[in-house]
Amino acid sequence: MECVSISCEGLKTRLEMSIRDAVVDIIIKILNEETTETEAVYRTLVGLGNFVCVIIITLSVVHINFRIYQAHSATTQHAPLTSTHMGDIQKILPAFSKQFTDSRVSNVCRDIALYL
Repeated sequence: MECVSISCEGLKTRLEMSIRDAVVDIIIKILNEETTETEAVYRTLVGLGNFVCVIIITLSVVHINFRIYQAHSATTQHAPLTSTHMGDIQKILPAFSKQFTDSRVSNVCRDIALYL
């Protein structure tokens, strides 16, 4: 049996909005409560990024990294996050760059903030 991340599954298939919203609620709760484990915060932020990042891919610019997959997810979902989710995310992101010194955390926070 294969273990699959729901945020990664959302990159391949269209999730029902109620499922996506419930997962984002859980992600926000985890991020609000986690204060010490850098790896947990980083992985949770990457999962969040799979739901919120949108990239416009043009023929003149090709990005070969995980952002392309995030773009696919957001464009196939056909619905933005709720305004409540967006507001909650915008409130919690700035603190992580200060609280966690791992550059991966600040980089993914910056990437997510670009798409909010």
